[in-house]
Amino acid sequence: MTQHVFPVPATLKSTAHVDLQAYQELYRRSLDDPEGFWREQAQILDWVKPFTTVKNTHYSPDDVTIEWFSDGTLNASFNCLDRHARDRGDDAAILWEGDTPGDTRTVTWKDLQQEVSRLANALKTLGVRKGDFVSVYLPVVPEAIAAMLACARIGAVHSVVFSGFSSESLAGRIEDCRSRVLITADEGLRAGKHVPLKKNVDAALQNLPFVEHVLVVRRTGRDVPMTAGRDRWYDEALAEVSPECAPTEVGAEDPLFVLYTSGSTGKPKGMLHTTGGYLVHAAASFRAMFDYHPGDIHFCTADVGWVTAHTYLIYGPLANGATIVLFEGVPTWPDASRWWQIIEAYRVNIFYTAPTAIRSLMRDGEGPVSKHDLSSLRVLGSVGEPINPEAWLWYHEVVGGGRCPIVDTYWQTETGAVLLCPLPGAMDLKPGSATKPFFGVRPALINSDGTVVEGEGTGNLCFADSWPGQARTILGDRDRFLKTYFSTFPGYYFTGDGARRDADGYYWITGRLDDVINVSGHRLGTVEVESALASHPSVAEAAVVGMPHEIKGHGIFAFVTLKEGIAESDDLRRELVQVVRTRIGPIATPDRIEWAPQLPKNRSGKILRRILTCIAAGDYENHGDTSTVADPTVVAEIVKRVQLHKTWPGPVLVIKRTSCQNNLCERSPERIDSSGDHVASSVQFQYPASGLLQANGPQPPAMLSCARKRSPIQRGYQEQAMSTIKTRDGTEIFYKDWGSGQPIVFSHGWPLSGDAWDAQMMFFGERGYRVIAHDRRGHGQSTQTWTGNDMDTYADDLAALIEELNLRDIIIIGHSTGGGEVTRYIGRHGTQRVAKIVLVGAIPPLMLMTEANPNGLPIGVFDDLRKSTYENQSQFFYDLSIPFYSYNRDGAKVSEGIRMNFWLQGMQAGIKPAYDCIKQFSETDLTEDLKKFDVPTLILHGDDDQIVPIVASAMISSKIVPNATLKVYPGSPHGLAQVQADRFNNDVLTFIQG
Repeated sequence: MTQHVFPVPATLKSTAHVDLQAYQELYRRSLDDPEGFWREQAQILDWVKPFTTVKNTHYSPDDVTIEWFSDGTLNASFNCLDRHARDRGDDAAILWEGDTPGDTRTVTWKDLQQEVSRLANALKTLGVRKGDFVSVYLPVVPEAIAAMLACARIGAVHSVVFSGFSSESLAGRIEDCRSRVLITADEGLRAGKHVPLKKNVDAALQNLPFVEHVLVVRRTGRDVPMTAGRDRWYDEALAEVSPECAPTEVGAEDPLFVLYTSGSTGKPKGMLHTTGGYLVHAAASFRAMFDYHPGDIHFCTADVGWVTAHTYLIYGPLANGATIVLFEGVPTWPDASRWWQIIEAYRVNIFYTAPTAIRSLMRDGEGPVSKHDLSSLRVLGSVGEPINPEAWLWYHEVVGGGRCPIVDTYWQTETGAVLLCPLPGAMDLKPGSATKPFFGVRPALINSDGTVVEGEGTGNLCFADSWPGQARTILGDRDRFLKTYFSTFPGYYFTGDGARRDADGYYWITGRLDDVINVSGHRLGTVEVESALASHPSVAEAAVVGMPHEIKGHGIFAFVTLKEGIAESDDLRRELVQVVRTRIGPIATPDRIEWAPQLPKNRSGKILRRILTCIAAGDYENHGDTSTVADPTVVAEIVKRVQLHKTWPGPVLVIKRTSCQNNLCERSPERIDSSGDHVASSVQFQYPASGLLQANGPQPPAMLSCARKRSPIQRGYQEQAMSTIKTRDGTEIFYKDWGSGQPIVFSHGWPLSGDAWDAQMMFFGERGYRVIAHDRRGHGQSTQTWTGNDMDTYADDLAALIEELNLRDIIIIGHSTGGGEVTRYIGRHGTQRVAKIVLVGAIPPLMLMTEANPNGLPIGVFDDLRKSTYENQSQFFYDLSIPFYSYNRDGAKVSEGIRMNFWLQGMQAGIKPAYDCIKQFSETDLTEDLKKFDVPTLILHGDDDQIVPIVASAMISSKIVPNATLKVYPGSPHGLAQVQADRFNNDVLTFIQG
């Protein structure tokens, strides 16, 4: 591949702070005279007590010392606020754009200073003192920045936790730093969905009695439980205190914040950063690497919970007096033009984002970008992972109009600020390269034997000596800090990354060293293979990991996401293999390419390759710390695809049945009798092979179509006594009503006589709940109706039952088709009587494959299902138990008892109502009904559900329903409530009680 080199734009050469000659001179000085260099750089801040000692650092084998400006004192909040508010109090400090378009706020320097001072005073009244830890669990709102600066103002140490983390992840981080005070919000908003922050906080604090106070920001205004004596509304607390708070003098080596790593390298670590060195490095690097000039508008898209936001959204820009754009939402909601709208509206000059976001937006093409005026942009930035050349070029040409340099930055949570990056006015750019080291930084490439690579070459990326922004330790675990970063190569800080240095001295990050694949003795960096794959015009994104290989030791497993509108095919796989062979060589030939609709990423957009490594090795459940996965359903979908070795829709599998092995049948299986009890027939089921039945799994036993009269066993079940109501059209609906307490209504789609949900009803009844379930019309003992078997009527029947029993504060649980019934009930009757909703293996929003719902099932599947119900109902339900419980999987333990019970339940539905039911639940679009859910909703689904595809149901539903929680059961079938009853019962109980 020809190496493209992009020279410094002529418009920057004359105005940039640093040109090439200045960079070379300053960089040399920063190495030869680090104390003199950093003494000058530190003058970017105001010091209370000027320092006399610049640095005291060494990486000795026995110990590590990292101290910068240690005898000086200052205050970070003062440097980020007061000195700008004095002269520019009415200028904008923060331009906030909410998740919903049109929801905006402008926060001036004076506003921010007063908000910070009030919050600092409020924290003081809660007993927070210098050195105390305060946890912050907020969405991307101005109050999050105020919380950080208020802590800094009084010398407290903030620990910001990403608002997308679960209650368990939040609890772990609070417990680690022992915060007594937590600042959160009632809810967050993300892509139109409500994020239950306060609910998560309440769950997290159940076993953390040392947390004494919780301040709650009113973000959405919804009612949330408030614990007396512990919880206070943020605005009320601030209204009671003064808007003036003198900044506390702190030492340069006093801690400023602790921030936990994203988990992409294992268990999260609390990296402790101190005040003086960090703030000097953040402020100086922001000014240099973005060529910041007064008046520039800076837009960093990172969430406040990540180090990118700490350094280059908040501390670095604000210390320079920059106006920042703070965006709560996501780039693709309500459409893929959201970022470009914001850039145009606020006339953004500096834009800093992640490669994964760029690759995602590339899938939508140039259209969304071209509709907006981005001429204000002067500098673009990239952070989080290496940016492949194709994404770099698209970013440069389409977003930057070919005129904006791209500052490709390399750094880590541990490093605090940038280590490798170009300076816009100084360096020619090579797409995909992090270019040269920042001032004062001395990189080294070291071989595994400890020898230092000179000149061009590859090796382990390390850094000699220290820099001001470096983390001082891992909170509470100094031994781990020393072992992780300083023991592998004594005398050096070890990043854990590999890198290549080219003949021009440019650095190229080759990936985490656990992302380097040793193929037949050849070390291949995953980034190189990924870039080759991404060069194909059909590829949006690729991630490459190693996989066990009997001959080569390790093979290459590639997960590839295609651009919008590109069809998956074996021909395309072969093209991609050829691209890699051509770009890199035959040694890099991928052993396997799997299509992935999306790749698993953490909240900062970094691809979690360690999870893909587990999947490639055949470990589909144990992926290590998954608390930071932005969308867990992505992992479930990839696992499903890898296990199936196919993509949807697959080839049609035809299964024929000719003999009977029904152990309830009184006739010989060899005897085909046409006397009326048995009807001979040969039935075909046509399902996509990757859908209901699998060609490579064990097949159901051959079975005669048995359409005989109901057995005495069935009649015994039907004769059980139950209560009844009559609907407006006279239909008699049978129901069970057990126990007392808060009502739980089950809508399960099966006749009550089959006892399909009795285990769940017993579980919750024994725990003090009132449990109710009913026979749908046409099922079990309810009236066998010829008409009225439609979705609206099913929902109205459910409403009639609820109204007849005068139920309120209901927990309503819908399984399979019952989930559709519940959803339409909400759509027609609202949630006035409903407290919470649970959808289990449910069909919404739409089962049928359409142009708008490509992941649904083809109409032919439902045609065959309907045909089977009236031609051969007995055979149909016996066969259906196989995919219902995933008995067609290798190694599955088939229970004939469960199969017979399933068959018995199915046979209690009338043929005509069953036929209508299938049509209604397969072809009804419930999207608009889902949008009316306004109570907490739990969506449970097995990722091996062969009846209701998880992609077309649970994943989409969880995105449509506000305030929804999605839980995916790995390896679980449609009948998860039976095969994983304990887990299911406890998950639902936890949700109900939460």
